Amino acid sequence: MFGPDDSRIGEHEPPINGRKRKNGEDCVYRQLELNFPKKLCTHHSSHEESCSSVMAASHRLQGRKSLNSKPGQTKKLVIKNLKEKPSLPANYEEETWSKLRRAVHAIHTSSSINESLEELYKAVENMCSHRMGSTVYQRLREECELHVQSRLGLIGKEGSLDPPLFLKKLDKCWQNHCSQTLMIRSIFLFLDRTFVMQNSTIMSLWDMGLQLFKVHVASQDSVKARAVDGILCLIECERTGEQVERALLKSLVRMLVDLQMYADEFEAPFLVATDQLYAAEGKRLMTSDTITVPEYLAHVDRRLRQESDRIFHYLDQSTRSLIY
Repeated sequence: MFGPDDSRIGEHEPPINGRKRKNGEDCVYRQLELNFPKKLCTHHSSHEESCSSVMAASHRLQGRKSLNSKPGQTKKLVIKNLKEKPSLPANYEEETWSKLRRAVHAIHTSSSINESLEELYKAVENMCSHRMGSTVYQRLREECELHVQSRLGLIGKEGSLDPPLFLKKLDKCWQNHCSQTLMIRSIFLFLDRTFVMQNSTIMSLWDMGLQLFKVHVASQDSVKARAVDGILCLIECERTGEQVERALLKSLVRMLVDLQMYADEFEAPFLVATDQLYAAEGKRLMTSDTITVPEYLAHVDRRLRQESDRIFHYLDQSTRSLIY
């Protein structure tokens, strides 16, 4: 393909890309230069020169940036305040509370809530963020107090009920009150975790619900007295061998403990009734001619086990040390 002297062509040509040409490369390179048009070669060389100039300018720009920039230097983001402070509508507070009040009423009446829980939670958050927490707390307390007062008032007026039925109605009212308070707290959770926690003199929403129930139970003698007497009546029936609903007794005793009424309102009369019962029973057995001493001791041991079982199932553990 090449002539006999082609191997010496390009022998003194400059190196390619900074390296010395080999013999075979000299031949191919020279042959291509002879065959390609001059115009194409000129275009190729001008393209190389333009690329070299662009690279040189890029290196100079990078060098200039490296000299001007400092290591670890970052740009500062400046946030400017709004020129005009946003304001709430004139009737925002009343409209928002009206929506929250409807939700609270729906919870108390066990009906459906029109708004979503997320929307109600956001409404409470917005009111607290605009310093309306005190107003929301006071209005919520008044709304819950009206409901508790009306419910316990209806129970107190039912004087014809026997103790078991009355206790069942009272227990249902208590259970509903607890579940409703938890539901209301889930909506007003932002109020409970911000405004309430920032004011040590204000009770949490759960404690507020307990306090309202306690006040209206204690203020109505027809409810408090009948509740304590009814529990004592069921315990007396169980001591005489009758079957009673221990789950009902446990729930009502727990209510008295949560309301902090167990020691003052129930435990004292319970201990008096217990002392009177066993004093009369012991006197009757001691004067009886049909019971022997071993039988009497076995009877006492059985009574002690029954009282221990009673404390274990529904009475408060604080009574254990007082009853023996």
